[in-house]
Amino acid sequence: MIGGGVACTSSAVVDLNPVQNLVNQFNITSIDQLLQTKPQNAVVTLRGKVQAIAPLVGNAAYQLEDASGKIWILTSNPELPKVGDILLVKGQTRYELILIAGQDRGELYIQEQEILERQPPPARPLGTNLLPNNSPSP
Repeated sequence: MIGGGVACTSSAVVDLNPVQNLVNQFNITSIDQLLQTKPQNAVVTLRGKVQAIAPLVGNAAYQLEDASGKIWILTSNPELPKVGDILLVKGQTRYELILIAGQDRGELYIQEQEILERQPPPARPLGTNLLPNNSPSP
């Protein structure tokens, strides 16, 4: 009896694109896609940078920007993100109807459900001038 051996080797596939991993894992939606389709009451996951904070009575809102656009996110969380934070946030789409002269000028926004990930803005290197350089060029 002649026995043949089969060598089994397994090679781990290393994914070198962590951003694509996040997109696949959390099904991240682009802000532009939301603004074009305006889905009602859809649960979405967004990733972007906090551009502005707006305190409100009993709530707050922050503007999130990704490479495709900006959208406001309404939150009741007392721990607000800071301008510059990079967030992965899950929320539900809402649409506020605003009629002006019979035309809908409403806006889509997100009701925050959960911040899945928060990264603070990168620290400025020591010695970095915080003021713009307004000196004339030579």
